[in-house]
Amino acid sequence: MTLIKSLLLGSAAGIVAVASAQAADLPTKKGAPAAQYVQVCTINGITGFTIPGSDTCLKIYGLIHFKVDLGTTSSPARSIALSDHPGAYTVASNATSAQSSLGWYTRALIGFTAVSNTAYGPLTADFAYDVQGGEGFDNGTGPAGVDHALITWAGLYAGYGNGSKYEGYMSGSLATDDDMVSVDHSPFEVGYTASFGGGFSATLGIESQANHLGPNVVGVGERAPDVVAALDVAQAWGKAHIGVVAHNVNTVSAVGLGGINTWGYGVLGALEVNIPGMKGSKFDIQGDFAHDAVGDAGLAGSYGFYNLSATPIFADVAVNNAGTGYVGSDAWSVNAGLSLQVAPTVSIGPEVSYGAVTYGSGSSVSNSSVFIGGGNIEFVPVTNLKFDLDLIYQSAQISALGTAPSVNANGFGAKFRIQRAF
Repeated sequence: MTLIKSLLLGSAAGIVAVASAQAADLPTKKGAPAAQYVQVCTINGITGFTIPGSDTCLKIYGLIHFKVDLGTTSSPARSIALSDHPGAYTVASNATSAQSSLGWYTRALIGFTAVSNTAYGPLTADFAYDVQGGEGFDNGTGPAGVDHALITWAGLYAGYGNGSKYEGYMSGSLATDDDMVSVDHSPFEVGYTASFGGGFSATLGIESQANHLGPNVVGVGERAPDVVAALDVAQAWGKAHIGVVAHNVNTVSAVGLGGINTWGYGVLGALEVNIPGMKGSKFDIQGDFAHDAVGDAGLAGSYGFYNLSATPIFADVAVNNAGTGYVGSDAWSVNAGLSLQVAPTVSIGPEVSYGAVTYGSGSSVSNSSVFIGGGNIEFVPVTNLKFDLDLIYQSAQISALGTAPSVNANGFGAKFRIQRAF
């Protein structure tokens, strides 16, 4: 018994010793949690991810846009040179039987928005770069470059914008892919927007110029910025906008006249009303008037005619026909459009615009008017993917000038595009 008892006690002691040794190898406390490499954040309605080691929320976005278009072709409005009256109109040099009636276009854009909270509100930097290319009819291509690069903070904005604070809601078109309403401003800008509550705000800023020079007029470079002011209200019923701009015209003559240094101006009113009972649907109307500042008149299609046989010449000021002085310009436009959500994934957008520009007595540049009308059908089968079809008619009436006859040029176009945004 004594032997058995000794063996049992020895075995128990061995088991305890082994257990103690194994316990010593186990961790004495809980391990550190796994690192969180991506943290989702939302600041001022912008959802992205937190940049490690900072309080900045970064959003990455972009799109790829493909388009194929068709359009009318025509012969030049006048085969002889217009050297005697070069301000009548511009003959479409490629408007021949060999002109393309089919075109292709693709654009890719990548952008970043970085935002962080401060004691005075969100501090935001927004940047986008795009690359585009195309061929054939109305391909609309431009060089690769910055689309916009803006800083905003506590009402301050500064940078390279993609639109003027002067322009309304229809500039660049309401629904279609065409400039039915064109407010032509160079994109550099700095200013301040004050918010008053109830959806009311006011903006005051300066922007780089976009001058429009007529024949025999030479620009001398920027001497003063465009000064822009705007009043806005946005509420449940819709929104309204009033914009004004002062535009400096500083030119010299190419025919021996002295220079001219004067100020023009533009005034714009825009209204957008949400249509009751049709979520996502709206009606827009906009009117523009400009004196010696043609780029602020919203003239329909003034920067993208449909290969018409002749296109008007738009100028802030013009040399008179006798070559002894200058005449000013008055330009205006009226524009209206609908965006109707007819089904959860389908919307349509009819739109029309009419405008005209007239010059002082004895001008060397023709008076003209432009009408453009059309519509858009958009299909969005899934989020961030859309298919669009645009149908456009455009007409330009250009008055006679000297030996240059009057012109009534018309063009038709159709565009189909696919866009994937992210």
